[in-house]
Amino acid sequence: MTIIFDDFADNALRAGDLDRALRITGAVTTLRARSGADLVATAVAEVQGMDEAAADAAVGTDRATTLREEGREMSFLEALAYVRDGA
Repeated sequence: MTIIFDDFADNALRAGDLDRALRITGAVTTLRARSGADLVATAVAEVQGMDEAAADAAVGTDRATTLREEGREMSFLEALAYVRDGA
């Protein structure tokens, strides 16, 4: 499932929605940790074109940290709804 969420983060990044990409990336971090199976902790899990330093520079370090944290705080169902509906 996290691979699919990574794809949504990639799509958001390509669409220029960095806030959404960062939230989804935060959610993926939590989903990986909760699953206990870090199946995608490889280069394939990296959002294509998502450079943390560049993201921090684009929206500001504090904002990027907040967005990632918002994603990390999502439950699985909240994260699923967010990637599906953009809610």
